[in-house]
Amino acid sequence: MTDPFATAAAALFASPLAVAAVFTPAGGAPVAIRVIRDQSDEVIGNIVLAGNGLQVLRASVANPQRGDGITIAGVDYVIQGDPTLDVEGVAWNCALEAA
Repeated sequence: MTDPFATAAAALFASPLAVAAVFTPAGGAPVAIRVIRDQSDEVIGNIVLAGNGLQVLRASVANPQRGDGITIAGVDYVIQGDPTLDVEGVAWNCALEAA
């Protein structure tokens, strides 16, 4: 039986909502992937922190790590912190910082 969450996520990542990117694991070869950007801000008291992150399908990137690279539209980023899986275990949530 097909996982309905994985099927729905695959459709989202194939849609115009997602963008092309290149994932480069530390010490590894680049891999073409699709990601969904997340640039929501975080408010802590009176301070607004600009957010920069993304989601990537677990089927595309099995185990992203802190320090791995992501290139989107020619701009290089590095994964910061430890990526976390969504509730269904279908996609990774990754925080980014400019490389």
